[in-house]
Amino acid sequence: MEAANNMRTQQQRAAALQCAKKRLDGVSNTVLASALRELESDGLIERREYLEVPVRVEYSTTQACDKLIPILEGLSDWAEGRMA
Repeated sequence: MEAANNMRTQQQRAAALQCAKKRLDGVSNTVLASALRELESDGLIERREYLEVPVRVEYSTTQACDKLIPILEGLSDWAEGRMA
């Protein structure tokens, strides 16, 4: 049961990152790849590479990132409130 929940959580994280990529229209692949490498080295995302043709890569957030997101959202809300 726990393994199924963990798999579902990973799938949700992967779907969220795919959604984010679609919203990043205008960001070059070089800039995106650099940012993803940095997030991975900081332990905020995980990279999974599938040895297919062409190679498929998926990213998912880590638990550390999941804990950080509400904090960043709160900070964003605070900043937006100060600018209004």
